[in-house]
Amino acid sequence: ADNTKLSTPLEVDEVSEEANEPVIIKDEMNFAEFAGIIFRGAKEEEKLIVFEEHKTNFASKSRTRNRLEVSCSVNSELPIPIDQKVLLAVLTLAARSSSGLTKIFFTQWELLNELGWGKDGRSYRRLKDSLNRLSSTELRFNNLWYSNGEKRRTSSKFNIISEIYFGEAYREGKRVQDADKGWLVLPSPLVKSIQDGFVKSLRLDYVRKLSDHAIFLYRLLDKHFWKSAELEYDLIELASRIGVERTKSNSLKRIRQRVQKYGEELITIGYLVYFNVTRVKRGEYVVTTCRAGCDPLKSAKIGTVEARLIDHGVSPHRASSLVEENGEERVLQVLRYFETDVLVKKKTRINNPGGWLSNAINDPEFNIPETKSGNLGQKQKAVKPKLKSYSGDDVYIDDKGYTFIRR
Repeated sequence: ADNTKLSTPLEVDEVSEEANEPVIIKDEMNFAEFAGIIFRGAKEEEKLIVFEEHKTNFASKSRTRNRLEVSCSVNSELPIPIDQKVLLAVLTLAARSSSGLTKIFFTQWELLNELGWGKDGRSYRRLKDSLNRLSSTELRFNNLWYSNGEKRRTSSKFNIISEIYFGEAYREGKRVQDADKGWLVLPSPLVKSIQDGFVKSLRLDYVRKLSDHAIFLYRLLDKHFWKSAELEYDLIELASRIGVERTKSNSLKRIRQRVQKYGEELITIGYLVYFNVTRVKRGEYVVTTCRAGCDPLKSAKIGTVEARLIDHGVSPHRASSLVEENGEERVLQVLRYFETDVLVKKKTRINNPGGWLSNAINDPEFNIPETKSGNLGQKQKAVKPKLKSYSGDDVYIDDKGYTFIRR
């Protein structure tokens, strides 16, 4: 085995084709976090993309606004999704380069080969256009660029590629591998981040198999799976991170379908075990997902109450959150009512029991009807019938506590 160590933290692990193992590179994690914003593509003649994130510090009672601006000049274009593949190919060549990250030498043939593109004229034009977009795009991070050396968020401004010389694509009328090399210079914040080790593993075979937005999702999830084998996101927040914005033409239903589709791509290639989009209440959905090779039941602290929720279809991460945020007593009260009254005594059919339980536990207006034994000797107060919607089922609770499904 070749144990030669590369001179840069952006290390590429290549193994023999006989072993049938993938090529692994290191992905810079700031770009992994915001790839769906930087490379999502512009609308018509758009020259500026703005992403904002509001954070509240409860200790100091202060609120900060973090901001990322992606801009280009009037005569240039903003990056498009394929440009992230070109940048990853550049970083792959940088890892193999003996000159390190200061100045990266390349031929256009080498980059096309790394991308898996053809060697025709169209591919050369696509590559050159992409590199031009990367070199003309300016990124402004306002308290969003994480410095691994300083262990804090910082502000920074730079172009994705600082300088570039293309070299020749032809020699004696033919495109050849040993053509005159070009070179490019990466911005110092990106170089420093890589040198500080703020990188993660990324499989290039996944990049070649996935659609552009599925790559955004793959890079984002892969960055955060170190925290837990299972992750949970608000649907709209996750969608905005992977370049799927809510617009007049992009309804909530359409967003849900698109995000679900990208998650299923990651399941197909074997990266995820599941990817679920669950309705919490009207207009609000949560995404829960678990990476391959993990047991979600072991990845979270599962107690008796959580286990009962999981049996009814609540995800392990969601079950732990429900108990932590609402307390065991509240969760047990709703569970007992659901298991004894709703399912057994009234034989109510619930299409999504996990969603029903999540909504009922979190809803402060959901009060468990009192039993007759609990009101012995007391005059019952008339209760106005209530109609509430839980996970697509209209649950009707009358003054006697009986539950019906209205469709």
